[in-house]
Amino acid sequence: MLGSTALVWRASSAAFTAQTDNTGNSLAALELELTDNDAGTALFSVADMRPGPAGAVARCIKLTYTGATSGITPVEMSATAVTSTLSPYLTMAVDVAPTGDLADCSDFGTPTAVATATLSDFLADHSDFATGVTVWAPSSASESRTVRITMTLADDNDAQGPVTDGLAFTWEARST
Repeated sequence: MLGSTALVWRASSAAFTAQTDNTGNSLAALELELTDNDAGTALFSVADMRPGPAGAVARCIKLTYTGATSGITPVEMSATAVTSTLSPYLTMAVDVAPTGDLADCSDFGTPTAVATATLSDFLADHSDFATGVTVWAPSSASESRTVRITMTLADDNDAQGPVTDGLAFTWEARST
């Protein structure tokens, strides 16, 4: 009896098997980077600004996007200020071009208008990423655009004396 039990046990452990493998899998997080060429300096530090188009002040900043070409938002621009008593008297025009490196905008390329508003309206309407204005949508893994911001002071006696201080511009892209 013991011999027949061993024979049955041995016979019942035989089976057909098959398997397949899926090896070498890899996962990586989406990468995106947005840099500028301002070297940590403010775009605007203007005293004694004059009213009208002749007194307008333009500054440029080059933004460079590096990273994924899908699964990202367009680059959005927003602004905040600590003190903005001059902002109702400043008209801010924002343009973008595919070329230009210099802060004084002397080599600014062919512009595309992004936004024009009083600085106070821009600050109220575009204070963070969710309410920002679209500057451009990168379509390659490494791409640059130059943003020109032009400030024009209104020819209004009430514009004498007020200041805008702590003005900060932010450009941001996010993964979706």
